[in-house]
Amino acid sequence: MSAIKRAPQTRHASLLRAGSDAEISASDIKLIRLLQADGRISFVDLAEKLGMAEKTARKRVAELRSLELIEITTVASPRAIGYDSLALVGIRIAGGTTRLDIAEQLFALEAVDYAVTPFGSYDVLVELVCRDNRELGEILDRSIRGLQGIKDIEVFPYLSLHY
Repeated sequence: MSAIKRAPQTRHASLLRAGSDAEISASDIKLIRLLQADGRISFVDLAEKLGMAEKTARKRVAELRSLELIEITTVASPRAIGYDSLALVGIRIAGGTTRLDIAEQLFALEAVDYAVTPFGSYDVLVELVCRDNRELGEILDRSIRGLQGIKDIEVFPYLSLHY
């Protein structure tokens, strides 16, 4: 595998995972956007749209995947597969606990799709994907509110979800 060429610092460098020292180029951004629109696009079509050889496009996708800068996966609409109650939960933690510890504990819950440790009003944000409001309430009451280190939460139920 060839070395990744260093691109000039751009606003897109923030798209990289924490701790990565690789940078992505403007053509990488275009490649990623094409894959986001159609993860099944052929390498021939991808190369044509990027103005490069098929072999180059195939190699670059493989490099980005091996560096774990991209992952090609399926994203299903939760409501289409029976998950009708979705919510974002803002969490404030008590002293003596770290945001990372709480985020890791919450991410272990089956209903948590992702956990984020932001700066701002909340110490942790999690997205809950539940079958119905009863399940959502149970997760909030039994698994989140009762977790040691959580001071308070605010729940933002989704009215609609757009990808």
